[in-house]
Amino acid sequence: MEKPDMEVLDRRIKWALLMVSLLTLVFLAAAAVQENLIAEWRIVRGRYARILREKATDDAGREIARQFENRIMQNVIPALNITDRCITCHPGIDDPRMADQEQPYRTHPGDYLEKHPPEQYGCTICHQGQGRATVFADAKAADVHWDYPLLPKEFAQSSCAMCHAPDAIKEYAPLAARGYELFVEKGCYGCHKVAGVGGAMGLPLDTVGVKKKAAFPFAYIEGDHTIANWHIEHLMDPQKIVAGSTMKNYNFTYDEALALTNYILSLRGLDLPMNYIPKDRIEYEYHKAFRKALPGEELYKRYCYACHQDGLSSHYDPILKRYIPTVRNPAFTAIATDDFLKRNIEKGRPGRDMPAWEEQAGGLREDEILNIVAYLRGDTPLSPDYDERYRASGNPERGAFLYERNCAGCHGETGHGIQAPALANRVFQESATDAYIKATIERGRHGTTMTGFAQDSPSFAALTSAEIEDLVTFVKTLQ
Repeated sequence: MEKPDMEVLDRRIKWALLMVSLLTLVFLAAAAVQENLIAEWRIVRGRYARILREKATDDAGREIARQFENRIMQNVIPALNITDRCITCHPGIDDPRMADQEQPYRTHPGDYLEKHPPEQYGCTICHQGQGRATVFADAKAADVHWDYPLLPKEFAQSSCAMCHAPDAIKEYAPLAARGYELFVEKGCYGCHKVAGVGGAMGLPLDTVGVKKKAAFPFAYIEGDHTIANWHIEHLMDPQKIVAGSTMKNYNFTYDEALALTNYILSLRGLDLPMNYIPKDRIEYEYHKAFRKALPGEELYKRYCYACHQDGLSSHYDPILKRYIPTVRNPAFTAIATDDFLKRNIEKGRPGRDMPAWEEQAGGLREDEILNIVAYLRGDTPLSPDYDERYRASGNPERGAFLYERNCAGCHGETGHGIQAPALANRVFQESATDAYIKATIERGRHGTTMTGFAQDSPSFAALTSAEIEDLVTFVKTLQ
């Protein structure tokens, strides 16, 4: 094998190293030129300098143009853990002379900066995005690995409701304010907790506004794969976006979903320094913590209507796949004592969809629950023939046979409930008296397939008084 010519090989290696070194110097020089002469932010500020000179029609304007420097600018706010360089490319946000300019030089709309100066608040606390970037694509952070990309302008109002009271921002954040109104009006509290008050069927929403993109399933999202658009499409069709979701479909319009999304995105649970919390928010939180009990009707609409609707009749819920019982029908309230209503509201139905609403669970105080009870009661007194002292003493074995024949198909063989209420439920067993069970069997349940079983009722399976007593006795043995 012929030995290589070492001198030739050595010369080739030296030439290769020289070429690599020269290329390295070229790339370094190009990077230096890019960074120091033609960086995107330098070009933007260079153009702004020319605009300043054109606007300099008086001594003050000429002094501003003279002092302008083409360098990176930033706001550092340790109290908020924010470092923003947005003003590098948006230098005219506080100059009223720039109101007629195109972005990124245009004056910030409204009077927001008068109360939120950038040097005290920064920009990303409201607009999100990557504040330390000096290239717009990186600052927007929509297609890079950044948890909170720039909020589209139609969702910027969510940041107002993040700090301010959501019921006091109609003037400058109407979308977020309308979203809060819809959240209350549509009974969203019936399933979701906010600040410890609400139902348990859905997730608590206190920090839903800071959930990261990876937490959302985008398989069935048709529009942009953004967190904001996920909320909009989910609100408009929950079952399409999340398979098996039990969330009600309210058939929201796009505008309603847009408003609701603005409010939902405001729920970020931020722990702000006290001097950053506005007075209206302090007042809002105070009245929330020491709130006066609302009228029963308003409480009912806020916490109960989503499932029970007007409560005057039972109805089949196609999403929950079961009948929702009546809670206001006179046929029901005539045999339901105030104590029965109160206890069922307080404790709910463990293992079922009805959550507990007492203060340590759903967040409602006793006086609020009593107001709901009064609203459910309405003008209907207890039936004159309803004897709360009644105690059944029938034969549970005969009752078991009657139950299997007449009741198990809807209530379940062990009372666990199928499409009808669970009779073996602990709260039901503790709160339902023998008199209540007897009256329900005799009279049936309005609006459902359960008709009365008393002999004077138009029922195909009428029971004698003795048989009803046997049945009541058996029902009370269910665990």
